[in-house]
Amino acid sequence: MNQRTIAPEVNNHICEAVDCFSQATVQMEVKVGQQGRITISLCEKCVSKFVEDN
Repeated sequence: MNQRTIAPEVNNHICEAVDCFSQATVQMEVKVGQQGRITISLCEKCVSKFVEDN
């Protein structure tokens, strides 16, 4: 899983987790089945919802 911080001066992203409308501070690459990976924007509270099991 790759993760990077969104620069605050250019940040207009909203968290993409269900029912969350906070400002996103992190972009994370997550696995989506066998098709590959996507990048999502998340707030600090929602990052833990997308931590991959090893």
